[in-house]
Amino acid sequence: MTLHRLSAGAGIRYLVRHTASGDAPSPPDGLSTYYAASGNPPGRWLGVGLAGLAGAGGQDGIVVGQEVTEAALTAVFNGVDPVTGQLLGRGMSARAVAGFDLTFTVPKSVSILWALGSPQVQAAVEAAHHRAVQDVLSVIESRCLTTRTGHGGLTPMATRGAVAGACQLSCVRVTLPLFDLAVTGRG
Repeated sequence: MTLHRLSAGAGIRYLVRHTASGDAPSPPDGLSTYYAASGNPPGRWLGVGLAGLAGAGGQDGIVVGQEVTEAALTAVFNGVDPVTGQLLGRGMSARAVAGFDLTFTVPKSVSILWALGSPQVQAAVEAAHHRAVQDVLSVIESRCLTTRTGHGGLTPMATRGAVAGACQLSCVRVTLPLFDLAVTGRG
């Protein structure tokens, strides 16, 4: 897994365009179709922090597994509830840390197993990869995710959990797709 800080300004633009674009069919129907396809499948929402969105007004919120939209992801990374439009916490400057980009890749041997495996093997490998990503997110939410409050942001504070937009990307069409997870603690 690699980890990169995302700034509230230009730092999230590239990620938002690719995570929420949904510019490829999902799921791919076979290795040859996947190899020839262009674009990325749409992202999906993850994280227990989603329950903190939509306020207490009884409005429909965003649920785990729901498709990510560019507008909703941009709102979250700008510190705004995408359902109610209310500010989440205090405002952010363009240099503020809006979240983190976690990219999960598997070892080459797993990519080869996926590429040469039957459709059942491919599905099992992808399911295991998705479970691993969810497990890591759970650890992050329970042990690592904090925010800062108070004068100068000196007081650490636990969050209600992550609000994450997750997508599958691939830089080489014949390998298991990378799993990219953008996490923000503003939920």
